[in-house]
Amino acid sequence: MKVLRASPDSAWVFASALQWLIFCCCVIFAAGAAGPHQLATLLVEKRPGPVPTIVLGGFVPDATEQVFLLRGFLLKHGSVYYLNYPRTGFSLDLICAQIDDLVAELNSVHGQRPVLFGVSFGAGLILEWLRRTRLAARN
Repeated sequence: MKVLRASPDSAWVFASALQWLIFCCCVIFAAGAAGPHQLATLLVEKRPGPVPTIVLGGFVPDATEQVFLLRGFLLKHGSVYYLNYPRTGFSLDLICAQIDDLVAELNSVHGQRPVLFGVSFGAGLILEWLRRTRLAARN
């Protein structure tokens, strides 16, 4: 078994991203806007490469099945992060917070913005997330 050791810098980045995720989720949970059962599942295929991709699919099929034929192409350029929606409920605020956290973490780790790849319902979520991000930057 090969044990991977994290550098102090990457461990700090991970810890700070995890703290921010916990903070955002606690704020949303405390406001009663969502519950923990509404968290999206994040699956990752790590690959070396400069361009990470975040995939948000439709409801059926989910993100991992949505890009099955494109998977090899995406992995040639970097890691692929799949966000799959929970089957027991959905919260737009919570999914936007999860996207915020993931994009911030990937920005700090890779030094560049990830590609957001949305299909069907996922494309609508990305547009809403971009709208909210732009409004937050204006305030």
